[in-house]
Amino acid sequence: MGRIRTRTASPLPVRFPPKGVCVLESRHARGFAMPPTRHDYFKILLIFSGEGSLAGRGGASPLAAGDAAAVPPGCEHWLEDRRPLSLYALCFHGETFREGWPRFICESGKLWVFRRKNDELLALARRLLHEQLSGRRGSSAMVRGLAWQCLALLARLPIGRIRPARDAADPTGSRARAEEAGRALRHRFYEPLSIGDEAARAGLGRRRFTQLFREVHGRTWWEALNATRLEHAERLLRETSRSVAAVAFECGYGDLSGFYRAWGARHRTSPQVWRQRFTSGARKATSGDISRR
Repeated sequence: MGRIRTRTASPLPVRFPPKGVCVLESRHARGFAMPPTRHDYFKILLIFSGEGSLAGRGGASPLAAGDAAAVPPGCEHWLEDRRPLSLYALCFHGETFREGWPRFICESGKLWVFRRKNDELLALARRLLHEQLSGRRGSSAMVRGLAWQCLALLARLPIGRIRPARDAADPTGSRARAEEAGRALRHRFYEPLSIGDEAARAGLGRRRFTQLFREVHGRTWWEALNATRLEHAERLLRETSRSVAAVAFECGYGDLSGFYRAWGARHRTSPQVWRQRFTSGARKATSGDISRR
């Protein structure tokens, strides 16, 4: 793992050390050419000068200083320069870091670009570069820890700042952002969310966001949010002894009455009665299993 200071006319080879993370500095020469490429590791590109684009079979998305990009494993891609690009490539080997690869990016099979002012990610990369060269005690463990933080930070970036690279079927990325907004509900349903804030996070106007969300998911954003919260409430009532008030709080309802209204509309009974029915049904099933033995 090292920093390459000379300009290059073609992509640099990636050689992973035992710690499983390789960081390269790539400074493109004029006439830089990159053939269509696939690899079996996850890669983050951090652009610090020049202009160009990240291209794939679906199209190309522009890159400039301050931008970054994520390339999932197996995704064909290539870089095209307009003004020679200089960048860092952070490469994460599968055997060591596969569990940390951002799932929604890898499962999409698409290239992703996120725009400017990624200060926290750049700070982590800078510290990672320093640690890999320092030779201090614990530097190997520190490099691994910083690599995990880079992946976690990427996975948590607001959807308005990370978008799939331009796709011929969805050139603005609007539908893909509506798709991701639905997936994000599974991880953020307990927060005090509003449709206006979510539209802003997706980089869309409220009306356009509402329209696209319904087209993509087959229901409104509010319906999806409520369904996700109530599914979690069902799990808590089945598997824990938490009070109804605690369940409402953990599912993101601001007041108990709102939870009761939403629950009643879905189940036509109270949470307490639902829990009792489920518990008694589980007991009968267990008793039946025992009696047949």
